[in-house]
Amino acid sequence: MSEANLGIKTLDDLNVLLDTELSDLADLPELKVPPVGRYTLCVATKTKDDGEHPQVVIEYSVVEVGELADPDETPPNVDDKFFVNYNIDNEYGLGKLKKDLAAFGTALCITKIGELLTAMDGLVVKGTVKRREDKKNLDDDGKPRVYGTVVGVEVL
Repeated sequence: MSEANLGIKTLDDLNVLLDTELSDLADLPELKVPPVGRYTLCVATKTKDDGEHPQVVIEYSVVEVGELADPDETPPNVDDKFFVNYNIDNEYGLGKLKKDLAAFGTALCITKIGELLTAMDGLVVKGTVKRREDKKNLDDDGKPRVYGTVVGVEVL
């Protein structure tokens, strides 16, 4: 069966949902860094404060898998998401933010960070996803946390 695209805004929408088979609902996208490789990605940006650090966050959603560095790895699903967080209260976070935003700024001819982040929302890009394991910071399963970054960005 096809996946239902249900945006519930009215009571009629709710009634449609209640008459829908569970198998017709889309699966929840995964939130994890995909395998190393070349992808087409959709970009979203936001700022937040996690209680410890003010951050700029870039969210990437998989649009298309190009080529995986290891063809034996399981590719992510379309719409799977991952985030790159930049703690902007230190020189390392700011330096990484500057480095990662450079390709976007050049492609869009924008140099002001706020304007650039706004313009990046909804962009589709090609880029290479890289991964870094943090063996000092373990996840709930006791495995090293994996952080991602996107290099070689080309705005489409």
